[in-house]
Amino acid sequence: MKKALVAALILAALIVPASALAKVNGGQSPIGALVRSQTTFLAATTTTTSLQLSAKEQLVIDLINRERAKYGLQPVRAQLALMKAARAHSAEMVQKRYFSHNSYNGDTFAQRDVRYGYARTGFSSWAAGENIAWGQGLLGTPQAIVDAWMHSTVHRQVILTAKYRDCGVGIASGSYKSGAFLFTLDFGSRTK
Repeated sequence: MKKALVAALILAALIVPASALAKVNGGQSPIGALVRSQTTFLAATTTTTSLQLSAKEQLVIDLINRERAKYGLQPVRAQLALMKAARAHSAEMVQKRYFSHNSYNGDTFAQRDVRYGYARTGFSSWAAGENIAWGQGLLGTPQAIVDAWMHSTVHRQVILTAKYRDCGVGIASGSYKSGAFLFTLDFGSRTK
């Protein structure tokens, strides 16, 4: 089942370096091919407003926090700007029929996070990471996607980055890959 799961999902993960608010090559690729395992430290601001999570979005966060707890890490919490960025990216990938960390306009995920309000101003450090995935049927569930991420070294590394405290989840389905679900999981950390 694990081989089928990995074969059926296309996954990508990035941890953006501070210098990489410039464009990063995107595109469809097999598991782990779009990986950069570096860290970003910049400055940022926060926005706080209540938000509603779907059952699937909440389940992804719960599953991620369960995995983080196994390693003694603090849980992440849904953060409004990252939720908006992740939701918009998943919806855009379905609508425009592509799969990449970059937005359709070429923005990197870090640029997208900032555009949706996960700003850098007022913070001494700023870090961001992202996992994306798509799957169909039983392989397109939150459980299957998180399981696949945890069985991929680079995706697990993003999930288990200790400094991350904020997250956003976007899940969309539609005409991309015959009704596949596309998942975007954005992480962030900001320090005053």
